[in-house]
Amino acid sequence: MISEIITVNQLHKNGRIHKTLTLRIITIGVVSLVFLGMLISGFIVNGISFIGASIIFVLIGFPLGFYVFSKIFKIKWDREKRIIKVRKFDPVGILTLALYGIFRWYLGTVLGYFYHEDAIFISSVSLALLFGITLGRFVSMMMIVNKIHDDLMHAKLLK
Repeated sequence: MISEIITVNQLHKNGRIHKTLTLRIITIGVVSLVFLGMLISGFIVNGISFIGASIIFVLIGFPLGFYVFSKIFKIKWDREKRIIKVRKFDPVGILTLALYGIFRWYLGTVLGYFYHEDAIFISSVSLALLFGITLGRFVSMMMIVNKIHDDLMHAKLLK
């Protein structure tokens, strides 16, 4: 994964990857790390009783992000501009974060008051699922960009 990050960085420096795609990769990577931090802090604060279920939900979320959500947005080579690009708007990502924010608020204010233990469990596994999805999207985007780069290098379209 380190080599993929280095390749994306070099493509960015050489102007061969669209700024929107670079920003999206960075944003998804950072959001994934934030979700991981929230998950770990939840384990520290609430105990590790939900760690098994959370791991299962991360393992469910990763393939969803890697295969399903990554197929929605096509990353491709633009022959005219000679850059790797993606559609500029990411409605699924924005909608996911907005729905998760509403869901967390609902858990904390309504369900948390009546069903404290259940709310903590649901919060942990939903966060684990989102972490898996964002991590899967991040890894998939990195791999797609690197595959395009390798194909272009093989065809001698990039130096």
